[in-house]
Amino acid sequence: MLGPRQRRPRLPLADALLLIAHDKYTGKPKVRELAIGYGLGAALLCELIVKHERVVITHTHEIKIVDFTPPSDPLAYTLLDQIRNERTITRVRTWLSYLALNAYGWVGDRMSRCVPPVAAPVEVRQGLLRKKVTMYVPLDSTMADWPIVHIQTLVARGDMLQMPDVLLAALLVAVGLDGELQEDWTDEHKRYLNNCIARLPSSLGFLLAETTAAIGAAVLTQRG
Repeated sequence: MLGPRQRRPRLPLADALLLIAHDKYTGKPKVRELAIGYGLGAALLCELIVKHERVVITHTHEIKIVDFTPPSDPLAYTLLDQIRNERTITRVRTWLSYLALNAYGWVGDRMSRCVPPVAAPVEVRQGLLRKKVTMYVPLDSTMADWPIVHIQTLVARGDMLQMPDVLLAALLVAVGLDGELQEDWTDEHKRYLNNCIARLPSSLGFLLAETTAAIGAAVLTQRG
């Protein structure tokens, strides 16, 4: 595993979440796929809001484009274009539900096409019908560990977390992967992270709350 002082380029938020949420050797999901889908959808919206500064969540909890300039990231550009074309669909929960169905494939494809590539597509057959599905497996297993190691190191030292770090940690909690991050943490470490999450802008706090609620509702529906 990489030492805490070795630097890695920061992965896009959704890429980091996808890597952490799946086994780094087989690509199999660690939690329910629907939870991961909602988490990835929220991560993509966070990228548009924080990294690309193209959309905002208004005080009425709707998604609004504030900059129509195409982002350099093709996936962000595609998502921005979809939001622009669906002007009557603005509710956060509606977009989360849509993105949850497609985000894994979109993010995995971005990871396999970036330079240098982060993951490779692997076709496997699943279920009784042996349906063919595509999984994305990291080309470097340490790349999957790095976002976790990075946050753990900062929290252990009491260093300030940057916005992407806080968002990734909050999304891990939302999808049920907080154990990946908080293993061996003291109560003080957990309080520190919770305080960081609580200080997020209210619009991002709402997005995270909607993500958690959507996952809970989807799980109940699936069980029913």
